[in-house]
Formats: sequence, structure tokens, C-alpha cells
Amino acid sequence: MSMKMTGDRRETLTHRRFIRTMGGGVAVAFAVVGLAACGDDGNDGTSPFARIPGGPAAEAAPAEEPAAVEVIIIPEAWDPTNADIAFSPNVVTVKVGDTVTWSNTDTLFHTVISGTSTGEPGKTGTPDGLFDSGEVQAGELFERTFDEAGTFTYFCTPHPWMIGEVIVTG
Repeated sequence: MSMKMTGDRRETLTHRRFIRTMGGGVAVAFAVVGLAACGDDGNDGTSPFARIPGGPAAEAAPAEEPAAVEVIIIPEAWDPTNADIAFSPNVVTVKVGDTVTWSNTDTLFHTVISGTSTGEPGKTGTPDGLFDSGEVQAGELFERTFDEAGTFTYFCTPHPWMIGEVIVTG
């Protein structure tokens, strides 16, 4: 937008006068887009250029921090009637580099062992050796950072009906 100085008074070219000066039509559309971008460095995400790959906003985007996801081992998780909610949530989705924390809020110890289990009382699971929490006592935590994409199933050794899954995306 142009300005002219007359003495101590500033006069600005109004939008209506600007449109008349530009002649309307397509020229106005380009002028309006041009005005919208005036003085915008694109770093606040509102620039019309923010959606252009490689534009100023894309270059200024901060690196994504790894996330932390918590799975609660609920009170009375040992009870087979709580099998569907023993690990809550029992399926989590994270990205490569994210950490999952299992928090034991039950009164008994539990384990977080990678592998498969039928989920049936009286049957044992089959560990695959990828991770093993050992005994996670009441009030304790177990953490694991997932460094590769894939689907990782796990279970509790003394309570094989307690099963869960971590889905890691690339």
C-alpha cells in the first residue's frame, strides 16, 4: 500500500481507491494476495507461503521431540475378569524414538515381556527376547524406547491374560 505525506498529516491509499487504481478483476486478486503477504516473514504459520513445500514456514519448522506414552497397569490387573483393561490402554501407537512407560498401580508385581500369549488363564506366554521388564513392583515403572518400526506384542508372565501391543510407525 502506498502512502504519501502532506505536511504533518499522513494519507493512506484506501483499499477501495487501491482497487479502482488497479482496475479490478484478476489484477485485484493478485494485489490482495500481495498485500496479505506484505511484511510477513512466514515464520508464524499464517503466511500464504506456509503451505508451499520449502517455503519460509517449512524451513523454520522445529524438529519434533520424541513422545512419552504411559500405559497403566490397573489395580486388580491380576484378576482375569480385568483382562481387557489390565494394561490401559492395551494398544498404543508411537513413532520411532518414542518411549513407552508402564506404571504399576496394582498391589502385586507384574512383568512386561515381549512375545505372544493366548491370553488364556493357565496357559503360559512365549517370550521373543526383545524386551523384559523383570518384576515391576507395585508403584514402580518400566520404560522402553522403541528404535525401530513394527508391532510389538507383550504380556505379563505370572498373569498371561494381561496382554498388550505397541505399534511403532516410521
